[in-house]
Amino acid sequence: MDVDAIWSQASARMTTDLPDNPETDPAVPDGEYDAEVLDFRCFLDKSGRWWMKWILGVRGGLLDGRLLVRFVEVKPQTAEYLKADVFHCLGREAAFGGELADIPTGRAGPAASEMRGAVVLARLRSRQAPDGRVFRDVYINGSVSLPSSALPAAEEPKVEAFSLPPAPSRDARHTDVPFPADSDAPLEDPDDEIPF
Repeated sequence: MDVDAIWSQASARMTTDLPDNPETDPAVPDGEYDAEVLDFRCFLDKSGRWWMKWILGVRGGLLDGRLLVRFVEVKPQTAEYLKADVFHCLGREAAFGGELADIPTGRAGPAASEMRGAVVLARLRSRQAPDGRVFRDVYINGSVSLPSSALPAAEEPKVEAFSLPPAPSRDARHTDVPFPADSDAPLEDPDDEIPF
């Protein structure tokens, strides 16, 4: 096998090359994973309902790069969970209109690009519906690291002048060893049994 030939003929699949309608990879078993936010989509469907969709890439291990997709309708029953998900991705709360969603266009707002790169604790859980269909639910349960866009700018460290406290006077020093008359002479411990 000529690895150089294989390598030179392969095209790089970048994380931005996501399918239009990605789904959770069936090879990923139920469990908790560190996952990077590859994309966030917030949109208005044809029936007038708002949806949020996170495309997450598993980080590390044998499943590195496999997709997990969290896809939830924005409604009163889900809003508090979605707000927590946004907080885990941004490290702050975000307004729906103007940040998460561009209301006039029905598309994602500027917070979508801010979320990319965040690493979250994602949980995948399968459940079977009464009709036999299996649903694979993805939850965002915490933040592992925020994207660099969400971190505060590094500040120059403040250098403060440092001064030592005044040296104690001869009379204020507490020692069991008499203070030598010559201040440059080293102090010796009379109980020191080390021969050097």
